[in-house]
Amino acid sequence: MPNLKIAYLITFYKDIEHLGKLISSIQGPYVDIYIHNDKKNNINLKILEGEYDEGKIFILNDTLSVNWGGFNLTKCFLLLMNTCRSNGVYEYVFLISGQDFPLVCHEQINSFLQKNRGKEFVEFCKLPYPAWSNTNGGYDRYEYFWPVDDMGLDKSTEFMNYQKKMKLKRTFPSFLTPYGGSCWFTISYRLMEYICDYVNENKDELYEFFRYVLLADEILLQSIMLNSPFKNNIVNNNLRYIDWDSGPQYPKVLTIADYKKIYKSSRLFARKFDSATDCEIINLIEKKLQN
Repeated sequence: MPNLKIAYLITFYKDIEHLGKLISSIQGPYVDIYIHNDKKNNINLKILEGEYDEGKIFILNDTLSVNWGGFNLTKCFLLLMNTCRSNGVYEYVFLISGQDFPLVCHEQINSFLQKNRGKEFVEFCKLPYPAWSNTNGGYDRYEYFWPVDDMGLDKSTEFMNYQKKMKLKRTFPSFLTPYGGSCWFTISYRLMEYICDYVNENKDELYEFFRYVLLADEILLQSIMLNSPFKNNIVNNNLRYIDWDSGPQYPKVLTIADYKKIYKSSRLFARKFDSATDCEIINLIEKKLQN
């Protein structure tokens, strides 16, 4: 079975040890890897570009300081996609974080994509999203201003409560129906191109609105994709095992105790991992991949 050309777009902000293992697990002759290094990091990732034999690694020169809930993470995704697009043509694109890890080997990933060619794998729900009950199904995320990158999360929350008290609301852009879901996805290169073109053509309006949306990374791209000509090809599955229920972190940092549940999920990737919390789980997955 011929290999498909794949691009991995990675957002990195911590745990260089885990990132090295992640790169080793996904690299290959038909794989290119693009990495955005959070501007707050003092870790120089440029050394990675010449460290691996198979596949190419591109460290983005333009970087952003990413804050949880802020718009900069969405801009980081768009930077990765546009950089990927300017460098080459691929069949599929994976958006993952530096705390992800594959559960199957490259050959199995390639086989899966071959069998599902033309399908897009994105988690989505038309708003209101029941899983987002803490933000009124997601409506609170965009009906009020959340200047997280300017003020921080705590002050933005106070500002949101003030807007609620004053009964001030914003309306979603009229040219899009709002959808939401996990920001991590596996999509065709053609859909990625569509997203880049759509954002570039509507940049002023989209940036003006979504820069003040809480967790815009979980709404903007889903809304573009589910309002696109590709919508009928989208499978409501992002192919990731993520535990949003167990805690104490949300999502949970996975440990050796989660090993059986991870593999029962039949997903391609899992997140999130932290070598400082539990490196045994990664060692066990690595052995499984090698076998």
